[in-house]
Amino acid sequence: MASVTVNVTYGYQSKKISIPKSSTVGQLASQAATAFNINGDPSLEHKGKRLDPSLPLRFTQLVQNSTVKLNVEATTTSTPSAIAIKIATPESSTVVKTTNDVTIEAALKLAEANLQTSIIKPGIEVSLMNTVYQDLSLPLKQVSGSATNTVMRVRYPVSNVDRQKEQQEVVAKQLAEQRARNEAQRVERERLEAERQRRIYELKKEIHEQQTELLENDDEMMEAREEEQIENYESQHPVESRKDSQTKSKPTTADESISPSAPMKDGDQLYVPTNQPMPIYENPEEDYTLTVDKAKLYHKLVQQSGKRTRPTQHEPIHPRQYLIRIKFPDRNLLQLNFVSDADSVKLGQIVKRIDEVILDKWIGKYHLKLGYPPFQQVPLSFDTNGSRLHDLPQFFSGERIALIWEPASVTIGVASSGPFLKEGAISDQLSTRDLPEVKSESQRGNFADSQEPRETKSSTTPTSTTKSNSGKSVPKWLQIGKK
Repeated sequence: MASVTVNVTYGYQSKKISIPKSSTVGQLASQAATAFNINGDPSLEHKGKRLDPSLPLRFTQLVQNSTVKLNVEATTTSTPSAIAIKIATPESSTVVKTTNDVTIEAALKLAEANLQTSIIKPGIEVSLMNTVYQDLSLPLKQVSGSATNTVMRVRYPVSNVDRQKEQQEVVAKQLAEQRARNEAQRVERERLEAERQRRIYELKKEIHEQQTELLENDDEMMEAREEEQIENYESQHPVESRKDSQTKSKPTTADESISPSAPMKDGDQLYVPTNQPMPIYENPEEDYTLTVDKAKLYHKLVQQSGKRTRPTQHEPIHPRQYLIRIKFPDRNLLQLNFVSDADSVKLGQIVKRIDEVILDKWIGKYHLKLGYPPFQQVPLSFDTNGSRLHDLPQFFSGERIALIWEPASVTIGVASSGPFLKEGAISDQLSTRDLPEVKSESQRGNFADSQEPRETKSSTTPTSTTKSNSGKSVPKWLQIGKK
């Protein structure tokens, strides 16, 4: 605390007295009277002017080493003066009227009688004239001097528990206000995002309608031109047209049950790898011969390649069924079929089925990745497991999904050798040669063809066949460079 040193003169004597700047003139006068060992009512003068005893030193013109004069009146001639004291406690306040010869404790007892409460408690501190007193036996005259009114503030020491409680209440209030501000900001962001999405949807819808109208006009013109060309060709080549119509009417002998798009059934299937070589289909030479049907198909593809594609629908179409294949490091292929209620299938159902068939030591110690580039890892968490598959379009965008199962911690020689699946956990076990796409590849030559059916071997040689078809196999509108 900053202090000031004042030269006090009394008669022909002079003494230096140091006192805090927060003290009053009356306190300096009392301390000076004690230093000179004088009894009575002291007062101070500075430059011929009497100083107010209740005035703090920092509000006076006294600076370091200033000189003041001490005047003392005899106690026999001094009489107590009336004083009004406003006593303020943490709960309430009151005004006490008394004389300045009473002590601080007596003034507090008068306040207790007015407020009907206890003020004097252990550890009490009284602040008077910006100075804190703990000694309640001091007279008011020594504290306030000759002042006729003053303010006395009462306070009690605060325990650490109460201080921490107050701090916690302040922090809780600040957190509540911050949460309210964050919630208001979140609602505003959602409103702006919804408005932006609505505008984008309306703009896309308008563009889609305009493009659809233009494409319909283009399609009508292209179809009319194509029909006119086909009619002109058929009028010039009636024999080949009848041959093509007879070819299309012949039934095929292909086994339709081998198609990879055959209907699925609910349940799990396991395809075990085999060491036998997979069948590979090689196209015969007749497939490379240009026929009328092939030329028509080629011409139609060329026409369609120049068309503008129709924009996709804005609203997504959810898959009606799911075929999920999971490849393990030991080349086993687990197939999960979800045919009924595919719209409600969740990611957690896939995880549950996997946990039912793998060994216990691998449960919760693996992750799933997409089976195609960029081989993105599928997040397995509480939130994603409760999400439906069509709500995760970045991972499950179609009916057929390929996943890769990998251990979370890869150990040399363990990740690829396995085993990973329980023995006999899946009753429906097949060989990888029984995959629908493998069967289709092995018997691709027996499927129906949009061109001419493949004829059985006869006495006609390939050379003679090529020569016989080379003349009229290509229509005039496709013979480039001929007039």
